Amino acid sequence: MADYGEMLVGEAMWEFLMKSAHLYPRADACGFSQDGNEDMVLLKQLDFDHPYDVFVYLKDSDRKPLARLSALIASDRRHFPGRLLAHLPSFDSLDAWRAHG
Repeated sequence: MADYGEMLVGEAMWEFLMKSAHLYPRADACGFSQDGNEDMVLLKQLDFDHPYDVFVYLKDSDRKPLARLSALIASDRRHFPGRLLAHLPSFDSLDAWRAHG
Protein backbone atom coordinates (compact mmCIF):
# COMPACT_ATOMS: atom_id res chain seq x y z
CA MET A 1 0.00 0.00 0.00
CA ALA A 2 1.54 3.31 -1.07
CA ASP A 3 0.27 6.42 0.63
CA TYR A 4 1.65 9.98 0.48
CA GLY A 5 5.14 8.69 -0.23
CA GLU A 6 5.12 6.05 2.50
CA MET A 7 4.91 2.33 1.75
CA LEU A 8 2.78 0.37 4.20
CA VAL A 9 2.83 -3.44 4.39
CA GLY A 10 1.45 -6.16 6.64
CA GLU A 11 -0.40 -5.14 9.80
CA ALA A 12 0.30 -1.42 9.24
CA MET A 13 -1.32 -1.65 5.81
CA TRP A 14 -4.34 -3.54 7.12
CA GLU A 15 -4.90 -1.03 9.93
CA PHE A 16 -4.65 1.86 7.48
CA LEU A 17 -7.11 0.23 5.07
CA MET A 18 -9.69 -0.47 7.78
CA LYS A 19 -9.42 2.88 9.58
CA SER A 20 -8.15 5.56 7.20
CA ALA A 21 -8.51 4.48 3.57
CA HIS A 22 -11.46 6.86 3.06
CA LEU A 23 -9.12 9.81 3.75
CA TYR A 24 -6.82 8.90 0.83
CA PRO A 25 -9.03 7.54 -1.98
CA ARG A 26 -6.31 8.04 -4.60
CA ALA A 27 -3.68 6.02 -2.75
CA ASP A 28 -2.62 2.80 -4.47
CA ALA A 29 -2.99 -0.70 -3.07
CA CYS A 30 -0.49 -3.14 -4.58
CA GLY A 31 -0.64 -6.90 -4.27
CA PHE A 32 -1.64 -10.07 -6.03
CA SER A 33 -4.97 -11.13 -7.49
CA GLN A 34 -6.43 -14.57 -6.75
CA ASP A 35 -4.80 -15.96 -9.87
CA GLY A 36 -1.35 -14.88 -8.65
CA ASN A 37 -0.87 -11.90 -10.98
CA GLU A 38 0.45 -8.60 -9.68
CA ASP A 39 -2.28 -5.99 -9.33
CA MET A 40 -2.60 -2.35 -8.31
CA VAL A 41 -5.85 -0.48 -7.63
CA LEU A 42 -6.87 2.88 -6.25
CA LEU A 43 -8.42 2.63 -2.80
CA LYS A 44 -11.57 4.35 -4.10
CA GLN A 45 -12.12 1.26 -6.26
CA LEU A 46 -12.34 -1.03 -3.22
CA ASP A 47 -15.53 -1.69 -1.25
CA PHE A 48 -14.51 -1.87 2.40
CA ASP A 49 -18.08 -2.61 3.53
CA HIS A 50 -18.24 -5.80 1.47
CA PRO A 51 -17.22 -8.96 3.35
CA TYR A 52 -13.72 -10.03 2.40
CA ASP A 53 -12.45 -13.51 1.64
CA VAL A 54 -9.64 -15.18 3.59
CA PHE A 55 -7.14 -17.26 1.64
CA VAL A 56 -4.49 -19.75 2.74
CA TYR A 57 -1.04 -19.98 1.16
CA LEU A 58 1.51 -22.78 1.42
CA LYS A 59 4.47 -20.37 1.85
CA ASP A 60 4.89 -16.65 2.52
CA SER A 61 6.47 -16.25 -0.91
CA ASP A 62 3.56 -17.87 -2.81
CA ARG A 63 1.52 -15.61 -5.05
CA LYS A 64 -1.41 -17.94 -5.67
CA PRO A 65 -3.57 -19.16 -2.77
CA LEU A 66 -4.26 -22.83 -2.13
CA ALA A 67 -7.86 -22.23 -1.10
CA ARG A 68 -10.41 -19.81 0.33
CA LEU A 69 -11.10 -20.49 4.00
CA SER A 70 -14.63 -20.89 5.31
CA ALA A 71 -13.73 -21.74 8.93
CA LEU A 72 -10.80 -21.94 11.33
CA ILE A 73 -10.24 -25.30 13.01
CA ALA A 74 -7.71 -25.01 15.84
CA SER A 75 -7.78 -25.92 19.51
CA ASP A 76 -5.27 -23.15 20.33
CA ARG A 77 -6.19 -19.85 18.70
CA ARG A 78 -3.83 -17.61 20.69
CA HIS A 79 -1.45 -17.03 17.79
CA PHE A 80 -4.05 -16.09 15.18
CA PRO A 81 -4.73 -12.41 14.44
CA GLY A 82 -7.88 -11.00 15.99
CA ARG A 83 -9.24 -9.92 12.60
CA LEU A 84 -9.09 -13.56 11.44
CA LEU A 85 -10.88 -14.81 14.55
CA ALA A 86 -13.55 -12.12 14.14
CA HIS A 87 -14.14 -12.96 10.49
CA LEU A 88 -14.16 -16.77 10.37
CA PRO A 89 -16.26 -19.19 12.42
CA SER A 90 -13.92 -21.10 14.75
CA PHE A 91 -14.04 -24.71 15.90
CA ASP A 92 -11.85 -26.62 18.35
CA SER A 93 -11.76 -29.79 16.24
CA LEU A 94 -12.69 -31.28 12.91
CA ASP A 95 -15.50 -33.19 14.64
CA ALA A 96 -16.90 -29.94 16.06
CA TRP A 97 -16.81 -28.38 12.59
CA ARG A 98 -18.57 -31.41 11.06
CA ALA A 99 -21.24 -31.35 13.76
CA HIS A 100 -21.92 -27.70 12.99
CA GLY A 101 -23.25 -28.69 9.61
